[in-house]
Amino acid sequence: KSLRQAVRASRQALRDALNETDIDPSSVEAALSKHIELSNAYKSASQRALVDTITSMPAEDRQHIMKRLRRATRFGEPPHHD
Repeated sequence: KSLRQAVRASRQALRDALNETDIDPSSVEAALSKHIELSNAYKSASQRALVDTITSMPAEDRQHIMKRLRRATRFGEPPHHD
């Protein structure tokens, strides 16, 4: 939860840096770098939690979750090239 709040705060800090009348490129770059760092950490933690949850489920429940993931995201399918 605190990581999610940190991501929100970093997004706001980036907005603030971009809304300045006299934009300081180094401030924008620092805010963007921090936001990317925190966003990646949040995504990684979320994915680890999902894997931990799924791996602790019985096989039947895992199969159900995987069907839903495939339908929703094409998870596990090869990329399509047009």
